[in-house]
Amino acid sequence: MYGIGSLLLNDNGRRARRDAYYGYTAHLWNRREPYWFNSVNAVPVTAITAGMLDRPVPQPRRLIMLLAFRLILVTATLIPQILAAQQIPCDSYYIVQRGDTLSKIAAAAYGRATAYQTIFSFNPGVLSNPDQLPVGVRLYIPCLGSDRQPPKIALEPLQKAGSEKQPTVKILTGAEYEPYVDSKLPEGGFSVELVKRAFEASDNPPAYRIDAISDWGAQLQPLISEGCYQLGFPWYKPDCTQQAKLGKSSLWRCENLHFSEAMHEVVISFYTRPELLDVVKTVDNLRGKRICRPRGYFTHDLEAKGLTPTTMTRVEAESPEDCFEMLVNGDVDVVTVNAETADRVQTKLRISSRVADMIQFATIETLHVVGMKTDPNTRANLLRIDQGLSKLKENGQYRQIAAKHLKGP
Repeated sequence: MYGIGSLLLNDNGRRARRDAYYGYTAHLWNRREPYWFNSVNAVPVTAITAGMLDRPVPQPRRLIMLLAFRLILVTATLIPQILAAQQIPCDSYYIVQRGDTLSKIAAAAYGRATAYQTIFSFNPGVLSNPDQLPVGVRLYIPCLGSDRQPPKIALEPLQKAGSEKQPTVKILTGAEYEPYVDSKLPEGGFSVELVKRAFEASDNPPAYRIDAISDWGAQLQPLISEGCYQLGFPWYKPDCTQQAKLGKSSLWRCENLHFSEAMHEVVISFYTRPELLDVVKTVDNLRGKRICRPRGYFTHDLEAKGLTPTTMTRVEAESPEDCFEMLVNGDVDVVTVNAETADRVQTKLRISSRVADMIQFATIETLHVVGMKTDPNTRANLLRIDQGLSKLKENGQYRQIAAKHLKGP
């Protein structure tokens, strides 16, 4: 019967007295499904219904405790889901918790797990691995779009083009590389404004001119290498400590260029179709796959992973949009581009649900101003850039410039 002498029988065959305390203590210690046992049958406690309790009626106190323990179990199950659904307010700081990823934080802040590059860009030098966040790290969470916070620091007007001074430093950049450079962007893009403000914030800034041409492939060689321009940006810096793994183009950069301090830290990630996630789990699984990266983009990060023309099929599309369209159409297996571009393209094409981010393969690459080692003025010019960048970060203007350009899709 259901009286004081009733027993609980767990699936190990052990018995525990079912009084108000000890029966449930045994259940919790054993971590097994307890059974309500009487002279007729045994049923799981979690399966007890009101009808089963009609006859005989358990003591009120015991029933209350049963319901209380059920409530505790349900609450414990729901707490992680409640926490995961919490929103993180923008223009605030967030302390990284155990189990956090950039994708989860971005989803909580913006409703888009793919928007994590913005968080990364606003916290330069804080994170070293996009897939592993140190617990306790303090991250600034910027606002996006119409929710952006108002400017907190007044930015001085930039030097106007066509200054009366004869430019002593001619600088070259490209086009159609949002949000960093493009003629349609404010001030020509994030990188362009940074270079201008860094020069003007440096000690004894020189007269300079910035030109943009769309042919990225002609910039380092021959336009900069032959002295038509003294500096160029923004260019990725290979890991020159791994020269044995680098291709010809990457080796040329290591051997011939000086680099400024990093202007931007960029997450370069890998994307596939959701159904391929179980197939592509390690770098070795990428071998033999059709990997799309737009024509003219760097390859040193692929080379460092052992992904060369002999180990995978490189597909060179005209644009990131083309790469992602080929991915969802099944024409390539993997797309690899920077996370900011991936977020923008997926949102624009409305294909986010058809693309999966393999952030475990992601790397952090840095964008720089570069100049030839053979130019005796390169070190001095890059030192000015470095001084200016340092001042912009110290006085908070770097973050303000970032807020201006990183608006999200």
